[in-house]
Amino acid sequence: MSGNRRKFSAQFKAEAVQLVLQSGDPIKKSSGLLRPDAPVADRCLVIEAEKATYPITMMCQLLDVPRSSYYDWAGRADTVTATAARHAALTEAVRSVFDEYRQTYGCRRIAHVLNTEHGLPVSVGTVADIMRDQRLVAVQPRAYKTTTVADTDAEYPTDAIGRDFTAEAPGARLVGDITYLRTGQGWLYLATVIDLCTRMVVGWAIADHMRTNLVCQALRMAHNDGYLVPRGGVPLRPGPSTPPTNSPAAAPPSASRSMGRTGQC
Repeated sequence: MSGNRRKFSAQFKAEAVQLVLQSGDPIKKSSGLLRPDAPVADRCLVIEAEKATYPITMMCQLLDVPRSSYYDWAGRADTVTATAARHAALTEAVRSVFDEYRQTYGCRRIAHVLNTEHGLPVSVGTVADIMRDQRLVAVQPRAYKTTTVADTDAEYPTDAIGRDFTAEAPGARLVGDITYLRTGQGWLYLATVIDLCTRMVVGWAIADHMRTNLVCQALRMAHNDGYLVPRGGVPLRPGPSTPPTNSPAAAPPSASRSMGRTGQC
């Protein structure tokens, strides 16, 4: 029965002391103030909260706490124990390692670093408890995924651009690439064609695939809208993530193809 009784806060107990003391017969009515099995520490908290208002001796008698016990508790209240000091040091160390590794290390990795590099013996469970108390949640980086794989057996055009991304006249030198767009219905792929002179997107196409037809649509837009100089030998340089443009069908008749190596943007 006593285990199901409500535990009162220190503030509530302090207010209860005031009510009892103001009733005119505090000693007689003090039996209902706290639980019969209330620990001495809880009684001392009530005395500490009201010591500026009422005499300590009277409250010790009221709450059945020896004065020596109260003064002993008060002397230890502000004392930092060895366990508390070690926990504070571990908390600071955990936060330091967590920030050092850009918030990507979990409790196991942090415990390993503290044990091997910092010389602090600590268990994984203790680190997990500290991270939970401090609300430290590790961010799991996504694994790197290769999206551009060059075909070693394919024949590629020469690099006519040579990383010289300038042009003297519009329509003379164009570059293109493909980017990925996340949508609520899945991934979409955007192919663009940019004029190196005006920096204008002169052709673009979007689809749910990354086949040759996607790049051809972007090139046809640039060609049909008159953004290609009507003469032969115009370098058209696709980006490294647009391998479908290796097909001669991808380039309009008025353009010559150019391509740099994979990963060169």
